[in-house]
Amino acid sequence: MPSRFNNPPGIVSIGSGAFPSYDSFRKFYGQLTPPFFGSDLFDEDFFVPYQENWQEGVDPLRTPQNGPLLQTETIFEQINEIPGIKNAFVEKGGDVSVSAYSMVARGAARWITWDLTINNSSSKILDDASLDKLDDYLLGRYLVPTADFPRNDIPFSALTSWYLSGLDHEAHNEGMGVYKAYFERETDDRIKQTVDRLKALGEFDDKIFIITSDHGATAMPTDLSFTDKKTNKVFAADVSCDYKVDDFDDPDIQKPEQANNNLHIWELAEVMKLMPTGEVDSDGKSIFYKILAPDQIVGANKGETTVNNNDVASFIAALNGPMAHIYAKGSSLWNEEPQSDLIIKMADLFQAVFSESDGPIPQLSSSVEAILIRPNRSADYSVYNGFFFDSEGKLTLSNPIGLNQYFDNKPEFLDAVNRIQQMNHPDRSGDIILLMKFKTQDDTTSRYTSGVSCKAWHGSLSTSDSYVPLILAYPGGNKEEIDSIVKKVCPNGQCEGNWRTTDIAREIIVEQYADQ
Repeated sequence: MPSRFNNPPGIVSIGSGAFPSYDSFRKFYGQLTPPFFGSDLFDEDFFVPYQENWQEGVDPLRTPQNGPLLQTETIFEQINEIPGIKNAFVEKGGDVSVSAYSMVARGAARWITWDLTINNSSSKILDDASLDKLDDYLLGRYLVPTADFPRNDIPFSALTSWYLSGLDHEAHNEGMGVYKAYFERETDDRIKQTVDRLKALGEFDDKIFIITSDHGATAMPTDLSFTDKKTNKVFAADVSCDYKVDDFDDPDIQKPEQANNNLHIWELAEVMKLMPTGEVDSDGKSIFYKILAPDQIVGANKGETTVNNNDVASFIAALNGPMAHIYAKGSSLWNEEPQSDLIIKMADLFQAVFSESDGPIPQLSSSVEAILIRPNRSADYSVYNGFFFDSEGKLTLSNPIGLNQYFDNKPEFLDAVNRIQQMNHPDRSGDIILLMKFKTQDDTTSRYTSGVSCKAWHGSLSTSDSYVPLILAYPGGNKEEIDSIVKKVCPNGQCEGNWRTTDIAREIIVEQYADQ
């Protein structure tokens, strides 16, 4: 995040959680009309920057998600390493690969972003912006600008990646009840328009199409309420999917947040009032550990357990849906090994507040499925199960539950052990991870998230979040050709969801272009 937004270094927020994120800037800084007159918002602050026209190059490295934080080699970078690929494209004036409207574009020959003025964030407008720019590219790149617009001789890219974000946005804001209808009415229609454009260009029959998604989605409860015991006033739960921090000391803002099944950064800060440091200030009042929070939350919390300076904070929370990461500070600096006793204290607080049925925040009592803990950065995660003081008086984990033991015979968590182990990174994953209750076989009222409350969420280990479509289609070819590629990439020809999509795409391109 840009430093002026005072977010913790190393955390890139692409969803509304504990901190303002890129998709929230419009709300905080007003109407966005390029070049953003009247605000201090800069074009480079966007994950997907504004691009006046497709010929105008946009360097992915200017964005944080395409820089060093992205440690995995992208499919675009893999393609560039294929022998013969430059002979097939670069020398003929073509683009080896195109990333259209996607956040990840490092290595792509061309990054197509957006050029529409977005006055609101409706799902349809997001998809219209995506389709509009891709269509501009297809027409401008592959047609000769004469009276009859004949197809030129520039080779079509080896890979064109196109992202339609409206479906995800619609599910968050309107719920799973509209999910299927939106896909059939809006997403499918835009795919058809692009297919029709490819047919008109004579670029349809020899194309292999891969349709997939990055995750599933799960419905969240919406019919919840909170009764203020002092006034007996009933507040309907806020499930607007808006990141609410302004005027948070106003009951009309605060109480609806307390009514939903969502752990907000303010609620986390209030819970930390149960965790004093053991020291007192000059007035004899207890001093508490502090968590990094936006200025508005620091004001609502009166700074008791919050601070807007990460150098002073003891904890940082990355709250983003049903899996929340909590980071603990070292003895004085963030790049030091975190204090294990601090991690254990926080995990024990979470167990008392969120795992029991009588916590201080009633709506969030029994909201956590498991508390994953890693006492040091080189350790594996285990499930927190209490602590004891050793012979030297040091806090020590008491019989932590191993991942294999905990997730044994729990098929509702898809490939949980492997995925948690793969997620474990000394500098990036949390010292504590809250796995919120999110079982899809349970009633929606038994599902919980963190960060911001939406009508649908994703990011858990549940099957509904994890199973995604993977459709391969070759209109001008045959099934045998596709099968032979899939069998090379996936054991027995069976691919698990979309996890091998990049391998399949690379294999297709290798067979077509290698050594040309």
